[in-house]
Amino acid sequence: MAFIEIHNLEKSFKTDNKSFRVLNNINLSIDKGDIFGIAGFSGAGKSTLIRCLNRLEEPDSGTVIINGREITSLSSSQLKKERRSIGMIFQAFNLFDSKTVAENIAYPLHIEKFKSSTINARVSELLQLVNLEHRSNAYPGALSGGEKQRVGIARAIANEPKVLLSDEATSSLDPQTTFSILELLQKINKKLDLTIILITHELSVIQYICNRMAILEAGKIAEYGDTKNVFSAPSSETLQMFMKVHHQFQQQSLFVEGAGI
Repeated sequence: MAFIEIHNLEKSFKTDNKSFRVLNNINLSIDKGDIFGIAGFSGAGKSTLIRCLNRLEEPDSGTVIINGREITSLSSSQLKKERRSIGMIFQAFNLFDSKTVAENIAYPLHIEKFKSSTINARVSELLQLVNLEHRSNAYPGALSGGEKQRVGIARAIANEPKVLLSDEATSSLDPQTTFSILELLQKINKKLDLTIILITHELSVIQYICNRMAILEAGKIAEYGDTKNVFSAPSSETLQMFMKVHHQFQQQSLFVEGAGI
């Protein structure tokens, strides 16, 4: 049995009395300790899918099972408790501007009413893990994008979750900073045996960090399997287009560098 199982997941949104199917019969399985990538163009349903896993979006039908527990059948109080085991990081960081780095990381621990000594020890441990000990008293406004995302990651794993959901967490970062964040996620994955589900539209991210992957196309699974196998024989129009655009971008970058611009 896989650590995460998604069966026949469906989700629609209503606009102007019309219903639009966003997720159509999604079936996925993800092993414990895996780094699993989900890619697709804008509007493919990536973010909706990842938000259904912790029920920030309520699916219309289907089931989500994490570590043997069916998330989609939980009551509100049960879901609140279960969400402690599901961390999440975002493209926009979602930090509290009025709180320091240490206070941002400590926030979920205060909600769970841990003792001050426990919180201080855990925050110190996390600051060291994400290499931000020297920035503990800084405010988000003084941080770089990469530093903000490191704070977001530390906060997301403060309660020692079993799963970390990453929703376009590197999309607003430059390539060098993206690489450093991916290195950090790999480090956390190995050190904590943390299962990571990573939503992205960047093929290089998928290729670098993900063991297995899926491609979403108009709310359906178009490709699914080991990353190397999927990239070696792309069958969907979405992945073929992704790879074409990615190749063109690389060629343009090489041309600009060669011109000394």
